[in-house]
Amino acid sequence: MSFLNAKSLTKVYKNKVAVDKIDLQIEKGEFVTILGPNGAGKSTTIEMLTGLLQPTSGSIQLEKINPTKKEYRTKIGIVFQNSVLDSELSVQDNLYLRAEMYKNVTPADILELPI
Repeated sequence: MSFLNAKSLTKVYKNKVAVDKIDLQIEKGEFVTILGPNGAGKSTTIEMLTGLLQPTSGSIQLEKINPTKKEYRTKIGIVFQNSVLDSELSVQDNLYLRAEMYKNVTPADILELPI
């Protein structure tokens, strides 16, 4: 089994299909780039793969761990195209600021990081 598996991954907003039955397998250590035009579902797919957004249907597993589990977030990383850091803040303060944007990340999660 691959490191990350997505099967029939789908996200629907009201009557708009943003992601339509994507199958994806990524091996441990691989670097993956998702390319496509605006509105193709790239951001939605990344949000589902990183556990920030629940798919409408389909499944995702990372080393057999479901994205709703806390352990999932410790095993996956993402590098954004543009920096999302505030250069005036410390690393820890940047992490706290970003954590406030997500309902499934708490200040306690940041305290567990080796920073």
